[in-house]
Amino acid sequence: MNHTFNLHAGAGPFPKAAGLLLAALLTCAAAFSQNNYSGLLNKELTPEIGGAQVIGNIIDRLLYGNFSGSVTKVKVLDDAEQTLTVGVSFIGYTEGYIHVLAADGDANTLPSFPAQTIALDKDKKDVTLTLRFDRKAWPENQPFSVPNLVVLVSKNDKATHGVRTLFKLNKQFVVPYSPENVVLPIRMIPIGSAASLPARITGNPGTFKPILPQRNIYNVIKNKQVLLFKVDTAAARVKPATATPVATGPAIRTVARPTPRVINPDVRMVSVLAYPVLTPVSTGGSSAPPPNTNPQGPSDSPLSFWGDFILSDVDFESQNQLTNVSLTIYPDKNPASGVFYYLPIAYDVKYDKERGFAFNMDYGTVRDAGGDNRVRMSGTLSSGISLNEIQFIKALMDAYKAQNPGLKLERPMPLPISETPVITLGDELKNFGISNVNINNTSSITDPVEFSWMTDGTTATELENLLRANSGIIGKMKIKPQGTTLGVQEIPVRIRLIDENTFGRFNMSPTDFRNKNWRNETPFPVRLKYLHCMVIDKNDQGKDGPIIYSWDLGNTQVPATSQVKFNADTVPTWLDNHKGKQARIWLEYSVVDTCSPCNEGVFRGIVQATSRPQLNDVVFRLLPFFEEYKISYLDVEMKSSQGSPSGSAEVSFPALHITKDSADQVLGKLYLASGVEPAFDYRVTVVTKEGNEMKSAWIRHISLSVPFGSFQLKNLFPSFNQ
Repeated sequence: MNHTFNLHAGAGPFPKAAGLLLAALLTCAAAFSQNNYSGLLNKELTPEIGGAQVIGNIIDRLLYGNFSGSVTKVKVLDDAEQTLTVGVSFIGYTEGYIHVLAADGDANTLPSFPAQTIALDKDKKDVTLTLRFDRKAWPENQPFSVPNLVVLVSKNDKATHGVRTLFKLNKQFVVPYSPENVVLPIRMIPIGSAASLPARITGNPGTFKPILPQRNIYNVIKNKQVLLFKVDTAAARVKPATATPVATGPAIRTVARPTPRVINPDVRMVSVLAYPVLTPVSTGGSSAPPPNTNPQGPSDSPLSFWGDFILSDVDFESQNQLTNVSLTIYPDKNPASGVFYYLPIAYDVKYDKERGFAFNMDYGTVRDAGGDNRVRMSGTLSSGISLNEIQFIKALMDAYKAQNPGLKLERPMPLPISETPVITLGDELKNFGISNVNINNTSSITDPVEFSWMTDGTTATELENLLRANSGIIGKMKIKPQGTTLGVQEIPVRIRLIDENTFGRFNMSPTDFRNKNWRNETPFPVRLKYLHCMVIDKNDQGKDGPIIYSWDLGNTQVPATSQVKFNADTVPTWLDNHKGKQARIWLEYSVVDTCSPCNEGVFRGIVQATSRPQLNDVVFRLLPFFEEYKISYLDVEMKSSQGSPSGSAEVSFPALHITKDSADQVLGKLYLASGVEPAFDYRVTVVTKEGNEMKSAWIRHISLSVPFGSFQLKNLFPSFNQ
């Protein structure tokens, strides 16, 4: 079942219930901050001491043999929507296991709540356990109650037989909506000229004069230096000199175009409209053979394919938001061939919604001469130039041919290369001693590029952390063109996982946004910014050119797998195929890079490990107790040999200074190989508001979560029991 919540870009607040749900979803299903959901926090549960319970305990002890002891206290340490954490105190038991189970009103255990089990330690008199339920067993967004809690002490780890104690619980639980079942309605708000578009065109559509945006986005995009290619200034200079005929026959005349503009002293891009247009002129003689149309290879004079005619009400941050093809193209040396060569804007890690990221980190399968594990990091880079992009280029070519009948723009082709490209990556890899990156032989700039390098486990872990932090690994691919004096071309290479360029453009069709729900098929939340619709129509010079109309989507955040239902009433239907020249519809978006659970899910998919140490947070969970015990602050120290990837030496972490409770704090990070449990020591220093300072002994802990409240405080510092 899908659940729809009212959400309108540019509108007022939406219902409180929907807001609370979205707040939960948009934190990527992280732990809920609400830890007193049922009002049980810090309460001691009352044991059921009725006749049936007493008789049952006697029978349990008789059947179970000599197993003496008793549970003295059960206290709620955390009361969340989907979990219950309790501290269980006991006396007499020195071996065996303690289990906690959920039970109904008749004291029958609930199968949807798996038993939570922990082994007894003869040196401990209390344990902490967290009860969880199977989400599939309960309907979404329908709170339910668990009347009782069972504490079972047994000699084995099976929660079937043992000494049983029943406690009154009355705990509320709820299953929140799954993101994939949520549908967010978004109303599209027209921007600028889009707001003036008529709902329908009356009369002859061919005579319709479009409403034009006032901003020429070329003037913004052209200065994005990271996406431009440096060329020789002299070679880029186009002069209106007499052109050299490509064949004998009709006379050729040269039509001068405006002087090209200089972007900066070392980067020049000449508008395609400044390129000399060759127009045949009849001389009245006998017809000559047709000119030679064979391509001769790219010239060394690049042109700006887009010219000065991209009109839009929205400034774009990069060329990638329009197309994956560079704005710089190279005409063939033979103008009669009609061939223009293109380059990709950049190469990014290939992503597929079914297969995920084409990037792998393979730990432990290769060893060096000394027997140490080596890590192979490999992946596939993609230019993103698909058939859809080629069709898009051709649509714009047709527009330019209409403007310039003598200029042939018929055959877009990838720039030919003479040898296998070379990838050089930046300081990120050089600083780690990686200088050699292997890539596959490729015959075309549009082919996927497979790359790999080898490194040691420690370096691989550091690089993994770099990717987790979304810093990425940046470099460039050097391409040597074939059949030309054109110099080596450098294309940016970006190995980033949480990136719009990696996931690609969200292209749409009219059916997609009018009649279907759109689903976020990336593994991260995204913010939807605009819907853009590019059409080819008459510009302010009366010539066909690209015009972009835009609708604001309110920067709406959409969780991974969630859906959107667009209200497209403000988008005229005649734009769907305006004069047969609708070029592209797409969503502009950004990726939310603060979703830690999403990041973990991604890295579980790309890491193949037999001995890989994975970085894990140790979380110190502060329950509310500062005010009750007049605590001013805590200093918490941690030490562990798992603080380094090699695990060869103990690492002492900086003390964590805590001035308030009811919050989670990261105590440090441990490197844990597959199947290895965490193990560390921590020590707590307590300072009261009166200035009394107390320091505990070092405490051994074997879980990544360290709950700390009044229960733990009094166990460490008995003076607080007075």
